Amino acid sequence: MIRKIVRSINGGLQQVFGTRPQQTQRASVGPKSISPEQVQRAVASYYGIKGNNSRIRSLSSVSPASSAWLLETGRDAWYIKLVQQKRDHKQRLKDEVRLYDYLNAHGARAPDVVPATSGLKVVELKIGGRGYYLYLMRKEETRTVSPATVTHRELQTIATALARMHEILKPYPDPYPLPKSSLVSVPPEALADVLVASPNVSEFSQAELDWASALDVRLIAYLNANLATSDLTESLVHGDLSFENFRLLGDDQVYWFDFACRFYGPVVHDLARLIRNLWSREPTNFPRFDQQRYLILSHYQTVHRLPANDWRALAPYIIWYALESSHHYCRIARRSGVPTEIPTIKNQLQLAEYILDAEIWKDYPTAVGA
Repeated sequence: MIRKIVRSINGGLQQVFGTRPQQTQRASVGPKSISPEQVQRAVASYYGIKGNNSRIRSLSSVSPASSAWLLETGRDAWYIKLVQQKRDHKQRLKDEVRLYDYLNAHGARAPDVVPATSGLKVVELKIGGRGYYLYLMRKEETRTVSPATVTHRELQTIATALARMHEILKPYPDPYPLPKSSLVSVPPEALADVLVASPNVSEFSQAELDWASALDVRLIAYLNANLATSDLTESLVHGDLSFENFRLLGDDQVYWFDFACRFYGPVVHDLARLIRNLWSREPTNFPRFDQQRYLILSHYQTVHRLPANDWRALAPYIIWYALESSHHYCRIARRSGVPTEIPTIKNQLQLAEYILDAEIWKDYPTAVGA
């Protein structure tokens, strides 16, 4: 399910927390109102990073509870993150930095959190009377990939790296339990009812509404018959595996970040989300989609063989993600009062229908000798 607890530009990266004396600044209303000068002063104070030729610029951030910055000094560059202090953030941030350290120590690539001059990887500070967590990570030279532009070789790299990450994280010493937001179950409400109750209905023709309603009946029947949640291979999974949440490094290794939605559960969660995201926002054509999902699954299985139960769960999980996220966007539209993610909803329903009708999974186990 598409829910975030703490969103990060390059991941929530924190470990041990320390406290400095309160700084007196003019009151601000949140992390996004903090000025570049305030950020630079904080970095100079806690990390000793100074320089007359340094440059700092704000980066976009989804969460209203955080802000992100890029600091460049000519020779080095760092990403800076300020997260507003809340009751449940501290432990999650400490756990997140521990996870990145663990991944880096075991051969995966994840953000490298820079310690402050005190040796602490995350510090607590006050700006304008508000409390924040401040942390830095070293900027890596990376490149983005998208479903529309990703090459076969890159997909192979991503798939094998994902399988290795799952193998690395199986024995992770501090697993998060499966949160309620990621529980897989058949939606209790009909999609047509959710659509009609939201402003999104204005962006659907009557023919589209009829199609969505009829398709929803078929999808629910399929999920009731095929959606499995037990006897599946488990690991600590990313929880929000989209093309926005990883990059490729210069040596073609995969650089993973933003594990805010992580939990210990079935690895098919990550595989289903990744495959669904091949289509949901940048649909190309179904032959290309088939080729891409084949590459992902075949190369994932060169590292970790999917047992029969995992294999059978893939299609239902993709359909569930497509249907649940459509419900989610309708709920957002209802709260905001404006249509939300209309193309994405239609794209995902088209994908769910294709998977349902094409039975695209039957060829693959035979192709790999299952």
